[in-house]
Amino acid sequence: MIVVGIGCRRGSSADDVDQAVRAVVVESGLTLEKVDALATAAFKKQEFGISAAAGKLALPLRYVSQGRLLAAQSACVSTSAEALEAVGVASVSEAAALSAAGQGAYLVAPKSSRHGVSCAIAQGGVR
Repeated sequence: MIVVGIGCRRGSSADDVDQAVRAVVVESGLTLEKVDALATAAFKKQEFGISAAAGKLALPLRYVSQGRLLAAQSACVSTSAEALEAVGVASVSEAAALSAAGQGAYLVAPKSSRHGVSCAIAQGGVR
């Protein structure tokens, strides 16, 4: 299971999310065909840019609860004091990817950011 985790500023556009996802996939040496899903924090359900990008990329979008994001923090390599203050977790994209990728997940690509969108890739468990 390969999952791209997404974090973003409020109001990020679908194009910005789409471009950030495509960039992190290419930079990690993968192709979109290898990606099984996108994931983000449950508190991002109202972010149209993320859901619209998932539709554009034809990938399922998984929403990760605050508890699961918190549980994954120890496995994250990138943290943000700004994110911690704003949403209560220091890493949204890495934690979402790790949580959604399942048991034994590990980061394939740590967080990278562009145009207010951060993405990370995790691989884990059974496909």
